[in-house]
Amino acid sequence: MRHDPERLAAEFLSGELGRARRLLVERHLLDCEECWAEVAAARRGRQAAEALREVTPPSLRDRIRAVVDLD
Repeated sequence: MRHDPERLAAEFLSGELGRARRLLVERHLLDCEECWAEVAAARRGRQAAEALREVTPPSLRDRIRAVVDLD
């Protein structure tokens, strides 16, 4: 397995790996502290981004949809 912790974490967290590749990655994560740390950091980053996300008020969403529908 090519060792690129950042890429491996992105592939793993994307949820788009096939079954065989996912099993290989999971086995690798059990043995590689560097890759596991990258996955953990990416998860924390995603959680932080989600926590800061603001939901668009319904009235603004309706106005945007109305403008988009005009096109």
